[in-house]
Amino acid sequence: MFCLQTFNRVNFAGPSRNSETGKTEGGWWRVDLGANKTLRCDYYAARRNGELEGQPRCWELGGSADGVEWWCLRRHENDGDLSTPGVWGAWPVPPPGSGRACRYLRVRLTENTHGTDGDVSGWRLRMSNLEFYGRLSTRRLL
Repeated sequence: MFCLQTFNRVNFAGPSRNSETGKTEGGWWRVDLGANKTLRCDYYAARRNGELEGQPRCWELGGSADGVEWWCLRRHENDGDLSTPGVWGAWPVPPPGSGRACRYLRVRLTENTHGTDGDVSGWRLRMSNLEFYGRLSTRRLL
């Protein structure tokens, strides 16, 4: 039986170090749909993990065709939707982002959750689940 209350309580990604600047950057989760699939994402949902600290407030949903060049599909600034551990949030992806065909989708923390760049643990993106909705396209591989 599936229980809606079951989720990863301690689950995070990051932080990462920018090889060009040497600065610490926010953790991220990336999804690869596979070589023959793309998604025009028009809605997505995320669930915060169960930790009391590290509420994500500033993050970005990005998309990419190749995993190298990324474009912003939606940006969140001071978003309080994930303020409670274990809570779900869901958001539309407005045009032009929803019109881009993406093989890769990435949720990346853009601001330290503790407000101080010196605190590396504040760059952890604390998520438990991600869901993406939209138009999925599949092409045959030769």
